[in-house]
Amino acid sequence: TEATAGRGAMSGRDRPGGAALHGHGLLARLLPDVARKVPHGYVVEVGTTREKLPGQGSTVELAALATELGLPFVTVDMDPANTEQARRDLGERNGVEAVTALGEEFLARFDRPVVAAYLDAFDIQHGKHSDYRVSRYREFLGTEITDEGAAAMHLACAEALMPRVVPGGLVVIDDTWSDGEGFGGKGRDAVPALLDGGFRIVARTKTAVALQREPGPPIVRAARRALRRIMAAVRRTLRPPRSR
Repeated sequence: TEATAGRGAMSGRDRPGGAALHGHGLLARLLPDVARKVPHGYVVEVGTTREKLPGQGSTVELAALATELGLPFVTVDMDPANTEQARRDLGERNGVEAVTALGEEFLARFDRPVVAAYLDAFDIQHGKHSDYRVSRYREFLGTEITDEGAAAMHLACAEALMPRVVPGGLVVIDDTWSDGEGFGGKGRDAVPALLDGGFRIVARTKTAVALQREPGPPIVRAARRALRRIMAAVRRTLRPPRSR
C-alpha cells in the first residue's frame, strides 16, 4: 500500500516550494524499518549538500542515520567544493565516505549492494538558483541548469542502481511530483523506469517519491509488473472522456 507523507502529490503548477518534507526526511522515516528486514548494504546519496539552507543538510543527517543503523554511507557530488565541505562536516567517522564524481558514472561502476539511495543531484530550473550554483554547473559540467538535464541525469542514476538495490531496498528522488498521468521534476523519467524495473511507489510527499524494490524471484517481480501494466491499461480504457 502506498503511503503519503506530508500533503500528498503536487501538480506541475505547484513546483517545489513551501514547507513540504524534503526527500531526505522521507528516506529517514522509511529507512530504519527497511534496514531491519533487508540484506546488508550501503546507503548512497547522489547530490551532496551544497549551500546550507533551511531544511537542507541531507548529507550529515543521512550519514548519522546510516551510522546508527550500522550501514556504510557514501555521498557523491560533481563539485569538489561540496565534497570537501562534506568531509569537514562528517569528520573521521568509520564507514562514511565523500566522493567527487558524476553521480551516474559513480553508480555505473559501484559494485556493492545498496539498501537505500537518495537522488538529489542535477537541479531543475526554477529560476531562483544562486549565481554561484549556476557558475559551478558551467565550470564542472559545461552546461546550464535545465529540466531536461535533470531528468536525464536522474534516469541514468536510476538505471545504474536497478541491479544494485537489494530486494526490499529503497530509492528516494527529491524534487519530483505527480504531473497528470506521469511525473515532473528530477524523477520525470527515472520514476517510470524504476516502476518498469521492479520497483513500486511506497510513499511520497509534495516534492519527493520513495520507491521500493519488490522482493521475490525475478519471475514473480516480472509478473507483478505485467499485472500493473494491464491494470493501468484497463483504467485508461474505463476513464470517461474529457469534456471540451
